[in-house]
Parts: sequence; C-alpha cells; structure tokens
Amino acid sequence: MLIYVVNNVTQASPGLTERIYNLHDVFLFVTVCEAMLLAVYRLLPPTKRTLESYLLAAFMLIIAIDCLCLIFMWNPELKSASWLAQTLLLYVYIVAELLRGPVFLLFILSLTRKDFSLKLSHLLHFISPILVIFLFSVFAIQLDNYRFAQGSFNQQLSARIIWYMTILISIIYATAVIWAVKKHYQDLQVNYSSFSLEQVIWLTIFSCCFMLVWAWSLLIAFTDDIWGGPTADSVATAYSYLVFILINILMLFNLKYTQQITQSKEVKIENDTAIEDDFTQDNWQQLTSQIKHALDESKIYLQPNLTIEDLALTVGSNVKDVSTAINKIMQTNFYELINFHRVEHAKRLLLQESTQTLSIMDILLQSGFNNKSSFHRFFNRFVQMSPSQYRKQHL
Repeated sequence: MLIYVVNNVTQASPGLTERIYNLHDVFLFVTVCEAMLLAVYRLLPPTKRTLESYLLAAFMLIIAIDCLCLIFMWNPELKSASWLAQTLLLYVYIVAELLRGPVFLLFILSLTRKDFSLKLSHLLHFISPILVIFLFSVFAIQLDNYRFAQGSFNQQLSARIIWYMTILISIIYATAVIWAVKKHYQDLQVNYSSFSLEQVIWLTIFSCCFMLVWAWSLLIAFTDDIWGGPTADSVATAYSYLVFILINILMLFNLKYTQQITQSKEVKIENDTAIEDDFTQDNWQQLTSQIKHALDESKIYLQPNLTIEDLALTVGSNVKDVSTAINKIMQTNFYELINFHRVEHAKRLLLQESTQTLSIMDILLQSGFNNKSSFHRFFNRFVQMSPSQYRKQHL
C-alpha cells in the first residue's frame, strides 16, 4: 500500500514539472495518520478513561499537527502569500512545537506517580506559546521569514532566535522526562519487592528517543546555519524517518506496557501521625524488630506482589516510618531487603531433599519471585553463582 501511495502521490501531475510531495513527506503523512489513530485508541479504550489516556491522546494530536505543519511549511512547491499560509500555519506549528514538551512531561508524570492530578500551577508550562506568539506579532514575523530567511534583519534574527529557543525548550522538557523516569525507577526499588525491569527499560528508551528526535531538530538548525543546501536537506529528511520510527515505538510501548506501568505507580509517602522526629531510639529498635519478625517468622516476603504498604500494615506502622527504618537503621532499601530474603529462602529449597524434584521455576515461584529474570539477577548478585550451580555444588 505504501508503494502505491508513493507512486501516485509523489509522481508529478500533468502540468507540473516537479513532484510536489517526496518520499519523506509520505512518511510524515503516515506518521500523522498513526498518531491520530493512537490518540483515538487512547480515548476509546475498553476500560475507564484515565488522565494518562487524555494526556497521551493530546500528545499524539500535537505530534500529528506538528508533522502536518512540517509537510506544508518546508515544501518549496507550496508557496502562498495568503494570511492563512503566512501567519496561521506558522502560529499553529510553533504552538505545537512548544506544547509537545510540557504535555509529554505531564503524561509521564501521570503514568508513574500515584494520585497525580492537574493543578493550576501546571498552567505555567504553557506560557511559552503565548509569549512566542506575542513576539511574532511584535516583529511581524511570517512563514517566509521563518523558513526562507527573508525579510528585514530584525525579522530574520528574531525568527532564528525563536527557532533555537523552541528547540531548546523541547530538549529541556525531554531531560525532565528522563529525570522523572529515573526517579520512578528509584521509587519502585524502595516501595516494591518485585517489578518488571523491562518496563522501566522500555520507558527509558521511549523517553530517550524523544530526546534524540528533538535534539536532531537542533542539529538541523545548526546545519542549516553553517552549511545549508543539500547537507541541511539531508539532515532534515532524516528527521522525517526518525519521527516515523519513534511513533511506531510509541505504539508498541503503549500496547504492551502502559497499563502495567499504571498499575505499579510508586507508593506516595504521606506525613502520617507518627513523625520521624517523635521516635526515640527504642521506638526505632522496636519497629526494626517487628520488621525482622515479619520477615523471619511470618515470611511476608513470599507474597509475590508485596509492597511497602503491605509491610507497614503487617507491623502496625506507616509507610514513612517503615521506609526510614529500612533505609537508615537496616542500611538497605525495601526492594533489596525483600529479595535478599527471597534468595535465602530459595537457597534453602534448593538444598532440601524433599524439593530435589522441583525445577528452578518452581523454586523461584515458591520463594516469592514472579519472573525468572529478577530471580536469576538477584541470586547471582547475592550468591555469586546461578541457582543450578548452587544446587549442584552443595549436593
């Protein structure tokens, strides 16, 4: 189908000496269609619509508008002096460019933070489009000033500065997204005994890809200023393919992981009634003893999806104090503590005569792990050998 579209859309029509649309325009158009489809899919899920669904749909619509504007803006065959082409198209494009970063960040925060909601303070993220539109009006910047470096010196200089500023704002937001993903991973380590590392890796790749694409825009600007001509065109063409690849990665990520990540948002540690400063040394020792009892006697670590909230409920305390006791008194974190005890339990099972017929998969499931990769990773870290080697060496 794509070959058919390329052959028909990019071929010169009667009366035209050159093609209006080329191959990378077709890729941009396909990207627009995919982004629109993903936005519709997120707004029509089989389950209840959530804030992250709305934000992802908004982000996809912004990407679609951005790519659609690129098709018309940078095609030299599509020239028009009308207000619609010279002003409105430029304004829509710039607003899309400046909105993509904030909406992307809000989407990631809604995906990874528990009880995240939009607040009035979030409106501060959307001041930049208003400011840029105001500057465009003041300097009377139009589309040809922006893409062909035409007009007065002040118009050209202002257009160039705004172009770089727009790109840098997107890169700053992409950096904030990567930081948010890193914090999400740290929170999962503290609050969850088991989670899919693959999900975190995919989320990191997904965020870094947007950083790459938006940084590529900066490369386009540098190339255009320094070399221009065919070199700048080649770099800009590569951008079309990068965006196309990125949207397809996003579609795969959305279909496979979004729901799972939403279900494993970090536990929010509130300022409960028992404040750290109110605890004496005896209080901390008592709480630590209760945690050890829950691990050694109650074997709470055998619960596959154990969270720090579950542990706090078991010892009759709150998340804040349990987390403090584990981090400061026991000198570890919840994630490491629980999985250490699971590995110790697995070691005992591996050496028992009654469990010699059990497979490694059976052992890891009976030890509280719910996936093979986490079990092998922690067993090798704590024991310095694989489970099979450990069983063979000690029998």
